[in-house]
Amino acid sequence: MFDAMRRELMDDYLGEALRLMHNLVAAVGTVIDQTRIVLEANWPDPANLVRVRFADALRRFRGDGRLLVVRDLRTYMLHLRLPGISGTLGLGPNGLETSSVNLICASLLEWSGWRPAARTYLR
Repeated sequence: MFDAMRRELMDDYLGEALRLMHNLVAAVGTVIDQTRIVLEANWPDPANLVRVRFADALRRFRGDGRLLVVRDLRTYMLHLRLPGISGTLGLGPNGLETSSVNLICASLLEWSGWRPAARTYLR
């Protein structure tokens, strides 16, 4: 009985983790799209100082594998499938429950659509 309850709890937990991950990557996509729309509507000239500074700020992030995983994960989830995840429940050193949710990188790496820095980070 305890094992069945624990299994049900883990299934509920992982289902909620997937739902929240989907919300996160959808929100990231929305912010990217809306930022682009606002910039182009208000400062249509790419040589405008606002657009130039924004482009300079973006360059710092273009090679960050962690950020690119989140960005590419949106495409992965929208066009391919939900990622494989695993979870653990346990007891910490003070007897407190611990939990974690992890993406299964081996299954993610089967997809050829990752940008190089994202693929490196996943490895």
